[in-house]
Amino acid sequence: DRTNERCLTRNRFQVPSHCRECGEPYPWTQKTLSDTANLIENEMSELTSDEQADFKSSLPNIMFETSETKLSAERIAKYLGKVSSLAKEGFKHNVFNLASECAKRLIWPS
Repeated sequence: DRTNERCLTRNRFQVPSHCRECGEPYPWTQKTLSDTANLIENEMSELTSDEQADFKSSLPNIMFETSETKLSAERIAKYLGKVSSLAKEGFKHNVFNLASECAKRLIWPS
């Protein structure tokens, strides 16, 4: 299926988001997650509180590829479709460099 094609890993340098040994997020990833959670709470009032909570809980799954990446990226893309262009740009600015390639292709397909 075409979605799986978009999730194939490409050979590009990506800022590491977590320790490959222990799996813990690096400090810059923690800061990005925190900043983005604040953005969701403060700038995405178009979303219900349940949608905001779901959005925030999906964030760690797009930082590196797991079995949850595809579903989380699709969920985030759906929520981004409901918010202002300013909020979308803020979200992209926050997470683009740390998101996995699969998540990037699903959230920003063009």
